[in-house]
Amino acid sequence: MSDVQPSGTVTLVFTDVEGSTKLLEELGTDAYRGALAEHRLVVREAFGAHRGYEVDYEGDAFFYAFASAQAAVSAVSEAMVGLAEGPIRIRVGIHTGEPALDPPKYIRHCASRPPRDPRCPCRHRRAEQIATPIDPGPVTTMTWVTGSL
Repeated sequence: MSDVQPSGTVTLVFTDVEGSTKLLEELGTDAYRGALAEHRLVVREAFGAHRGYEVDYEGDAFFYAFASAQAAVSAVSEAMVGLAEGPIRIRVGIHTGEPALDPPKYIRHCASRPPRDPRCPCRHRRAEQIATPIDPGPVTTMTWVTGSL
């Protein structure tokens, strides 16, 4: 994992466990806890191997920043491969832009604005669709991917 917070043009990656409530019910608390711990280990190792900067994490979700889009996509691909043998699948949002730093986090990264919105202060560029999208709910500026890249 990178100890240096990326600045300038940054690729932000958001992950979430797909179907976590249903999976918890299917596996039971103890097995889900173990699967979640394995998920955290796999994601952190994959993202760290590509110099990802962990901005935040809560429950089953991660927020990482990468200095390049290529590193972000490579990290996501590696994480998905690492999780393939287990019960957990992740949804991933990828957003490239120029967010303002608020160490150790970011502000105004425009994840709630539509693509190419002129009001967006970070002049973000929406990633091209790289896999089957899923419904991201209220988030509209990210490409959501599941499965393999």
